[in-house]
Amino acid sequence: MMYDEYVEKIKKLSKIKNQIYKFRFVILSIIVIALATVITLLSIKGNTSELSLPESITYGEAYDAKCSAVMSEITGYEYKLDGTNEWHEGLPDKPGVYIVRAVSARTFGSGYSEEKKIEIAKRD
Repeated sequence: MMYDEYVEKIKKLSKIKNQIYKFRFVILSIIVIALATVITLLSIKGNTSELSLPESITYGEAYDAKCSAVMSEITGYEYKLDGTNEWHEGLPDKPGVYIVRAVSARTFGSGYSEEKKIEIAKRD
């Protein structure tokens, strides 16, 4: 009695194994496609579009920076004085020539948009 149950159980497992073996290429293809999709989506998350920013404004004028990110959001903007390497959060508001970039959340760390130059001229 126990032996017959064991034989039936082994036959079931053998049928399942044979079906898996028979469709191994289909199963493997599905796994590879799913893995490639996940890797692609993780790698493009946080990619930014072109940063829209005026080239020059006068001190005191209001301006807006626009940028978007794939499957994420822009977490902020950073700027530095042209010719320096120290980045500051936010958008510049004092007269000078600045480099501005958008910051987005990526899967691992932060992503940055292209850098755009903006000149804030002194008010006369």
